[in-house]
Amino acid sequence: VHSTFDKAMGNLCSSSRPKSTEVQAVIFDLDGTLIDYEDASRRAMCDVVAKYDKTVDWKLHSTLLGRRMHDVGEMVIEALDLKQHFT
Repeated sequence: VHSTFDKAMGNLCSSSRPKSTEVQAVIFDLDGTLIDYEDASRRAMCDVVAKYDKTVDWKLHSTLLGRRMHDVGEMVIEALDLKQHFT
């Protein structure tokens, strides 16, 4: 006997699409509630700016929390004077 969750996941993961266009499930991740991406994104950002001999300190990092990634990129470029590398 399959649970409702198993049936829904089977539909989502199969190559065939459900015949109904009705929404079957919605998942909200309210800024890290389900997936803690903060440390991974911080490390990725540090890796990128290190290529230009720059670092992201905690003061800058704290101003980036909760912002859209496009805005974060612009803020980091501005704060670390990287415009010549990202135009």
